[in-house]
Amino acid sequence: MDEVSPAFSAGAVTNVASSLQVFGAGKVLGEHERGTLNTMRKLAYNSGQVPPLYQVNRRSLRREETIIAAGTFAEVRRGRLDNKAVAIRTLRIDQKTNGDKHQKLFCKECIIWMKISHPNLLPLIGIDIDSQTGHYSMISELMANGNIREYIRQNSANRHRLLEDIAAGLCYLHEHDIVHGDLKGNNILITNETPPRACLADFGISTLAPSTSGVTATDNAGGTFLYMAPELIAPSTIGSSSARPTKPADIYALGMVILEVLTGALPFSEKGWVTTEVTYRVVSGERPTKPDDAEQIGFGGRTWELVEECWVQQPTRRPKIEQVLAHLTRVAASSTVFGPTPEIVLSVDASESDSSSEFFVFLACSDLSHRRGRQH
Repeated sequence: MDEVSPAFSAGAVTNVASSLQVFGAGKVLGEHERGTLNTMRKLAYNSGQVPPLYQVNRRSLRREETIIAAGTFAEVRRGRLDNKAVAIRTLRIDQKTNGDKHQKLFCKECIIWMKISHPNLLPLIGIDIDSQTGHYSMISELMANGNIREYIRQNSANRHRLLEDIAAGLCYLHEHDIVHGDLKGNNILITNETPPRACLADFGISTLAPSTSGVTATDNAGGTFLYMAPELIAPSTIGSSSARPTKPADIYALGMVILEVLTGALPFSEKGWVTTEVTYRVVSGERPTKPDDAEQIGFGGRTWELVEECWVQQPTRRPKIEQVLAHLTRVAASSTVFGPTPEIVLSVDASESDSSSEFFVFLACSDLSHRRGRQH
């Protein structure tokens, strides 16, 4: 990231933020707006602060103690703001391990999510800063329907329309050169409106980080292994030394989300593999098996073929989000409502240690390198 001068303070961020208030919500930002937004991101990252105009009135905020969701760098609680039910996402900062950097990244993420707006993105109401504890929290509307994984297990739903919503939200992000980086069922919420819509959120590790390419992405590849593209697990397989999430990696994860939503099961649950085995096999090129009842559960009209294209090993050969959205829009136009998913396997054993996972990835990389060597 091109850092701005330390002389820029929170006051400078506030001044630039004020100019962004006139931008229309829900539209793709033009070149000028993007430039202003990028300046704000740099200022927020450099200062580790957010403008006061983005901060909520602490006197009107009440939070519960029970944690309802948690990720690597944040935990989420229910609360009320001006008597409205909200979700409060609080950053976990360990000052001993890059605490200052995580705080800066959090501020940068807040700027982005305050300024982009789309029906299929979870809107950010504001920021809460606790001066006593130093905790930073993001405040958003509480979605009583929960995430899509929970919702389809308990409710009938037009799943293709929900998938269209997911693709539309991701398309908006990609149009603004923003990589989600942690796309999975748990990070897709169902709105409170009628009929319910799907919107993208991030209760995981997708703290937005600097990018030399101008694309906003996560700081590391800590997304759930079941949804992670092979190049994020083992970058060396594509000749890279970086595990930074990319747009093609989002497309790979979207393919897994489509599978999850239509089957009601986690990716690879039919295999019976432990997480470490999944990572090895994904890097080696293996993918989930086509369900026997694929046509009946919604994979008709080339939807299964599209999912397989999303999973292609080479990132550059995966479809663009616009192509995926166009397909899902066509399918959703004539789709039907599916009943709740019965109780089936919804987890993969993740009891293996991190070192064991690294060992499997090492084996995968070694195996691929060996096979390439034999081809020359």
